[in-house]
Amino acid sequence: MHRKTIASLFFPFIFACSGVDEAPGLPEDAQESLATEEAEASIDPADIQAAMRSDFAPAAKACYEAVLTEDATAAGKVVMRFVIVDGAATAPRLEVAEGNLDGATFAQCMTDAMADVALPRADGEVTVNYPFVFSPD
Repeated sequence: MHRKTIASLFFPFIFACSGVDEAPGLPEDAQESLATEEAEASIDPADIQAAMRSDFAPAAKACYEAVLTEDATAAGKVVMRFVIVDGAATAPRLEVAEGNLDGATFAQCMTDAMADVALPRADGEVTVNYPFVFSPD
């Protein structure tokens, strides 16, 4: 089985308590990286993004809203890292890049939510780094 990596694809989501907004356009360097990775990977990054938007984003928002009930100032950037194998996320883990979203309950909620994401199939394994920005505003 081959292992291909989609290194830090730029799929930012900004979560606010009033809803979910995708961050504005990709910076040029991210666009170039995305184009390069698309050529190397056996999976279309747009398909990953679509699955994350439809299947994961609502659960991620619910995880964040639960944190807000405990700490109204909770905010930050997190990166969900996972490997796609046979259309499923394996070994999901959440890393806090900045902010105060480092609670174990939040991390467990986010990683549990990955089980329900129907990801596209790929030839071999594809590693994904998917950032989210959470803000109470």
